[in-house]
Amino acid sequence: MTAERFLPDPFGGDPGQRLYRTGDLARHLPDGKLLFLGRLDHQV
Repeated sequence: MTAERFLPDPFGGDPGQRLYRTGDLARHLPDGKLLFLGRLDHQV
C-alpha cells in the first residue's frame, strides 16, 4: 500500500476522510447498489 492509493473521499462528511483505490471497476446504480464490472489491472 502506498499513499498514492489513498484518495480524498468525495462522499464523506468529515474533513480528511480517505478512500482506498482498489483497482475494482464498478457502477453506482440508481437503487443504491454497486454493479461490479471487473478490474482495471486484470487480476482475479
